[in-house]
Amino acid sequence: MEYLNFQEANCQNCYKCLRTCKNKAIQLLNKQAKIIPDLCVGCGECFAICPQNAKIVKTDIELVKLAILQKKKLVISLAPSFPSYDDLSDPLQFIAGLKKLGFTRIEETSIGAVNVSKQYRKDYNSNQQHVITSSCPTVNFEIAKYYNDKVKYLSKVVSPMMAHNKIIKSRDKEVLTVFIGPCISKKEETTVCMSKDSCIDYVITFNDIREWLNEENIDINNLKPVPFDQESPSKTRWYPLSGGVEKATIKKENERRIIKIDGMEACIEFLENMDDIQGRTWVEMNACHEGCINGYGNSTSPLSTHRKIENVINYINKSKEESEFEIIS
Repeated sequence: MEYLNFQEANCQNCYKCLRTCKNKAIQLLNKQAKIIPDLCVGCGECFAICPQNAKIVKTDIELVKLAILQKKKLVISLAPSFPSYDDLSDPLQFIAGLKKLGFTRIEETSIGAVNVSKQYRKDYNSNQQHVITSSCPTVNFEIAKYYNDKVKYLSKVVSPMMAHNKIIKSRDKEVLTVFIGPCISKKEETTVCMSKDSCIDYVITFNDIREWLNEENIDINNLKPVPFDQESPSKTRWYPLSGGVEKATIKKENERRIIKIDGMEACIEFLENMDDIQGRTWVEMNACHEGCINGYGNSTSPLSTHRKIENVINYINKSKEESEFEIIS
């Protein structure tokens, strides 16, 4: 997790980050907090609690700006949590802002979630005792690093980001893909791909976009809404909310118990006691409270959690209903 750390000049020995980290992935060196990469799962809770703004999150923003200047072919994969960025008269003003920054093709990440949900439904109907959804990279890292005996329960399907990337690059191998969303651990997810061709090329956060728009003096509130260049079925737009994967995936319940968990503390508590659970379960886990909308990469959003949820739901409800389980490839 080399993309996260603390600035030495700002760290004031308050120890809040050490007390917050559930995995003890922070140590003091010369009275300065340092993240231990091999132990970190990228949840961002230590950054959220830091009172000194002593945070460093590596960003691909300059590489993306350079690619735009060089007129490289870029395709944006925009996370379905984007309505949680801010209160806009129309969420699609955010797309207009991205166009102003120089992006020419913008698609919904939830296009990839269509194929992910297809695999999740197979998992749900399988004979495996427990199934843990695999769309949250921080949860995946937590299980891989600290609960290796639970790896067998993780779905083998890739995240919607990676699934969408595969769709994009199957159309044109020459394009560079850019994921924009609220998740900082997506940066680490791109480093563990089987091959470079299977990976998103760049990851930037909503926080990065806010800073970039400010630098360019672009007020997206004054822009005319612009549609996506390719949209997804509306059901898959539920993914960024707690319980949203179930809404996008499960047609009807059977005897398998559905469990929804969010927040690192709750996830760890569940994993610690998972062996005590009887029967068959389908477990939707999110490292961030209430789902992806509260990812650290969306920490500069002025909205309350309630408002973020409402904005995403309102956008889903306004979207044109399409085939729920259409497979896009």
